[in-house]
Amino acid sequence: MYTQSMDIPDASGKKPTAVPDAVSEQEAAFEARIAADGRIEPQDWMPTAYRKTLVRQISQHAHSEIVGMLPEGNWISRAPSLKRKTILIAKVQDEAGHGLYLYSAAETLGTGRDEMLDGLHSGKAKYSSIFNYPTLNWADVGVIGWLVDGAAIMNQVPLCRCSYGPYARAMIRVCKEESFHQRQGYEALLVMMKGTDEQKAMVQDAVNRYWWKCLAMFGPPDADSPHSAQGMRWGIKRISNDDLRQKFIDATVPQAKVLGVTLPDPDLKWNEARGHHDYGSDRLGRVLEHRSRQRPVQQGASWHSCQGTQRRSVGARSSHGLCPQATGTRHQGGSMTTKPALKDWPLWEIFVRSKQGLEHKHCGSLHAADAGQALHMARDVYTRRQEGVSIWVLPSAAITASNPDDKGEFFDPAADKIYRHPTFYEIPEEVGHM
Repeated sequence: MYTQSMDIPDASGKKPTAVPDAVSEQEAAFEARIAADGRIEPQDWMPTAYRKTLVRQISQHAHSEIVGMLPEGNWISRAPSLKRKTILIAKVQDEAGHGLYLYSAAETLGTGRDEMLDGLHSGKAKYSSIFNYPTLNWADVGVIGWLVDGAAIMNQVPLCRCSYGPYARAMIRVCKEESFHQRQGYEALLVMMKGTDEQKAMVQDAVNRYWWKCLAMFGPPDADSPHSAQGMRWGIKRISNDDLRQKFIDATVPQAKVLGVTLPDPDLKWNEARGHHDYGSDRLGRVLEHRSRQRPVQQGASWHSCQGTQRRSVGARSSHGLCPQATGTRHQGGSMTTKPALKDWPLWEIFVRSKQGLEHKHCGSLHAADAGQALHMARDVYTRRQEGVSIWVLPSAAITASNPDDKGEFFDPAADKIYRHPTFYEIPEEVGHM
């Protein structure tokens, strides 16, 4: 559902290091593939900094999907109709599925899901700061769908071309499902704007409270973004923070006009010379500064209290900290036993056939203890919308693949056989179609 810019520093707070002048043969091959807009796969060599950056970004993205279920899940029982309840249930289920896509992608980098979840529960891991704010009424749920999911989509679409293959493939699936999230939120607001004056005021109030927070989801301005340059050089990030934010504003202004709400920015106006909307950058700067000072929600495992709203725990916890289920341990006969870490399970490649008679296509990877578990996990992760009629699972270690860097030499025997192609032969035009 939500990805924030890569500008969230890691736990060490260290700035990205410069690439040394002298590079190894492996580094040179990696840089050449990145320069050629190629894809890096889990079995390929990659710099430690590239791997670490991906683990941080993908895990933060996955945490945001999971934590993003909480404010909306809290409204399932209070949604105004059975229709809205079922739609919200489906949306929350999607967020869980998106988290599974992303955790599976992060695991291909050698980081276990247990380790990532421990970081979330302990407060070491970050997630989108948009969840530091409570959903006060039903209009907030609609605005989350329209604006928050809309900002997420604007952030996520470029990630479909990310240089790391498993992340890019996961994002293609996520983006296909996110359009449902944004459209249902906008439609819910349209219905409210046809209602009473009180309902209209409720929608406008929600827009006022979320607008600037959504603009902050794109991260700091490019000049203050320490990770953006390196991320774009590696092909992880494709479009700068400022450009994404501008695209979001330009797309949202006409949507707000149709909806009948006013975006809370007195400086918002069309600039004919730029071909874009100008907006209040000073106000955005204050919001970003406030966000950087704000105590994370997961610190102390509680939501911020706001106007008497109930505080809620993040993750499974007991009075003595994390519950056994959250840490991967369980009581058995009075003793504690540890479950096998997911990263110790073999990696499986997943292939799905969308329709009978078509070929199976590779759609992702995941860790599982055995083939049977891999098959069931693949069903839950990759076919939640009946995308397939058949699934294959294959151990990654059993695959023998050619090296894309050797494609010139490997496929050379076929390069000079142009007579294999029908266009090699000249046929008179009067012959017609052949």
